[in-house]
Order: sequence, then C-alpha cells, then structure tokens
Amino acid sequence: EIKLELQKAIQANKELKELLKKEHREKKALKEETRASLLMLKSTSEKWKELQMCLNIERKSKQDLQQKLDQITKGHVEQLTVAQAATEALKAELQQMQESKQELVYLLLQASKQDVREDNEGKVEVELT
Repeated sequence: EIKLELQKAIQANKELKELLKKEHREKKALKEETRASLLMLKSTSEKWKELQMCLNIERKSKQDLQQKLDQITKGHVEQLTVAQAATEALKAELQQMQESKQELVYLLLQASKQDVREDNEGKVEVELT
C-alpha cells in the first residue's frame, strides 16, 4: 500500500513537473509575444512621431506659401491701384491738353481773321479781314 502511494506520489510529481514545464514554455512564449508587441508599439510610436513632423512641416510650408501669395497679391493690388491713379491723371492731363488745343485753334482762327501791323513807333494796328 505504501508502495502504491509512493508510485501515485511519484506519478503526481511527474505530472506536476510536466505541468510546470508546460507553464514555463507558455510563460516564455507569452514573454516573447509581449516583447514583440512592445517593439511594434515602439515602431508605431516612432512612425507616428515622424508623421506628425511631416504634417507640421506641410502645414508650415502651406502657411509660408499662403503668406507669399498674400504678399504678391497685395503688391499687385497696390501696383494696380497706382496704375489706375496714374491712368486717371493722364486722362485728366490729356483732357486739359485737348481743351488747350481747342483754345489755341480758336485763337489761331481768330488771329487769321485779323491783320495785325506794327509800325516803327511800336503802335499796333489790328485790321479785321
């Protein structure tokens, strides 16, 4: 009977050793899976940081381009405003020149109808023709 109990105890001990080995293997496998997951997480985190940096660079570039476009547009609007003012001034000057030309033509027409003479004493004589 003691022998039988001893055999049972030995058998139970063997089973317990097998269970411990199996548990150890499972623990080791779980440890490897955890390690691999942590490496993937670290890699993902690094990639996420790189992506955020790229997005920040893209945003900054977009802002810079928008500022440059705004400056160019503002410059063109200012140039256009100056050009319009200059055009208006030139139109006014042209109008004034045309009016002066008309006055001169009128005066020339009037002068051509008169015969103007000046004698030796500086007297001016005007005779209408």
